[in-house]
Formats: sequence, structure tokens, C-alpha cells
Amino acid sequence: MVLQVLAIAFVWIALFKLNAVLFPVLDLNDHVSWIFLPAALRLFAVLVFGLPGAAGLFVGSMLHADLTSPVSAFHGIMYAILSAGGPVMALAICMRGLRIEADLSGLRPAHLAVFSLVGAACNVIPNRLYMWATSMIVGPYVDFVPMFIGDTIGTVLMLYFAGACLRVLAAASARRER
Repeated sequence: MVLQVLAIAFVWIALFKLNAVLFPVLDLNDHVSWIFLPAALRLFAVLVFGLPGAAGLFVGSMLHADLTSPVSAFHGIMYAILSAGGPVMALAICMRGLRIEADLSGLRPAHLAVFSLVGAACNVIPNRLYMWATSMIVGPYVDFVPMFIGDTIGTVLMLYFAGACLRVLAAASARRER
């Protein structure tokens, strides 16, 4: 379990850095990008690993946070809680609403689309409310749409990438079996 948590934390940080390299012009600020690849890890980590996945997201967020002052440390802890809690909430909503079994049997691509949208909402709504409550933004609607779109597009891109990798691996395996 510790290795899962650390691996997810590492991938979280790596995806943040990859996002910064690939899409710097799409960043609106430190918290909002029109494409946000780490959003896909939220979905994957919690869907596949459950609470250890959420713990990995928390640890990765904490390692990525600015902890140089009490105020920034507090915000870092809050962002880590939101990053880990949002996908847990999304998973609970989707598993119950879509009637998916705990072993993920019956999971279809359409379910992943719903998970992506619900996951984005479960990230954006608490994040914007927190930032508004702490006077970091003037209203909960500030950057709501770009953040929602960024989370959704980031998740979809990563799902397509993962699907393409699986197809390549399956084709390579099929060639080896011949």
C-alpha cells in the first residue's frame, strides 16, 4: 500500500510538470489551466486503488505545495484535501448512480465519460468555494468554466492516451503469439 501511495504521489507531480511543459500558454493562473492532465490521475487513482489512491493524491499535492509560510502551508493542506477528496466523492456518486460493482465489472466507456464530468465537478465546485471563502477570488464562479473544461479535457486526453497504449500493447502481444 505504501508503494501505491508513493507511486501515485510521484505520478501526480510528474503530470503537473508535464502539463507545465506541454501547455504553459493554456494556464490562466497557478490553479487553472484549459488542459489539466493530472485530473485524469484523480479518476484513475481512486477508481483503481480506492483510499490508497486518494492518499497518494494527498501526498503528491503536499509534496507539490508551497509550504514556505504558515498561510501557504495551510492552503497547501487544503488543496491536498480537495485534490484527494473530490475524486472520492465523485467515485461514490458514480458508483451508486451508475450501479457499478466494487470490482468495476460492467464498467463501460460511457461510464468513464460520466466519471470524468462528475470528477471535474467534484474538483471545481469545492475548489472555487474554498478560494472564494478565503478571499482568493471575488466569487465562486471565477474561472469555473475554464477549470471544469481543463479537468475534463485533461482526463479525456489521458484516457485516450491510455487506450491507445493498451491497443498498441495488445497488437504487439498478438504479433508475438503468431
